[in-house]
Amino acid sequence: MENPEEITQAIDLAALRGEVQRRPKRKKIDLYEVAADSIAADSLVGLVRKHNEDCFACCTKPDGHLALAAVADGIGGSEKGEVASSACIASMIASWRKFSSRYVDTTWENAQEFLLQAIMDANELVYKVSVQEKSTMGTTIAAIQFADRFAVIANAGDSRVYRLRNHELEQLSTDHTPVAEALTRGEISEHEAKFSPMRHTITRAIGVAEFAIPQVRVVEHLPGDCYLICSDGLTLHVPDDEIRKEMDVCYDPVQCVDHLIKKTLRGGAHDNVTIISIFA
Repeated sequence: MENPEEITQAIDLAALRGEVQRRPKRKKIDLYEVAADSIAADSLVGLVRKHNEDCFACCTKPDGHLALAAVADGIGGSEKGEVASSACIASMIASWRKFSSRYVDTTWENAQEFLLQAIMDANELVYKVSVQEKSTMGTTIAAIQFADRFAVIANAGDSRVYRLRNHELEQLSTDHTPVAEALTRGEISEHEAKFSPMRHTITRAIGVAEFAIPQVRVVEHLPGDCYLICSDGLTLHVPDDEIRKEMDVCYDPVQCVDHLIKKTLRGGAHDNVTIISIFA
């Protein structure tokens, strides 16, 4: 039998410590990050319109912090609406790049200030273009800016932001239409609102006046929350309960967007449709 002393090797503790130090550290799990692969989006012209007047943006840092998602639905008809929504989104992307370069992460107060200013800057740009071209144009906006455990919601017009939590769907944005406002005041019923000829007339938009202030609110963001931002091309054909079901059963944001786009097309897709899905 071999002598145990002959087969036992001395352990070089210094070398072992060096090997441990060289190993890459495990990434700290951040339950509140919104990584690029947790966001999906699509935009279609639909089956009736000739031009797509919708535009959207999805931005996030490599570590998943400071994610921004926004949908703009142009108004003014044909190319005018397309110019307005594109200018609005381009302005917001430029603002976000400056904002995200200043912070690794940030507070909801900073995020709220940023989003409000970004939309006001976008309004200024669209309005200037409108004046230069001597034409009336504008766009809706619906956006989410994430900041750690919070989400800042901003909108103007009838593009919407939804959140699914614990199988319950909540509209986080406010529709700026005469019909929605009358419904809130209790002057009409939900049935009357659904079929009102004024349901797509909006009372607030970006670019139609020199100054515009969006509606802003801050909500708590929890791990597992799912968000949806959309133009009215989706809600024209797909009711909230159907949106809830798809968000609840789909296993990722890509499938969610795909299913809702297909439902819109089956409904006739009378308008452009744009959807951003976020499974945070």
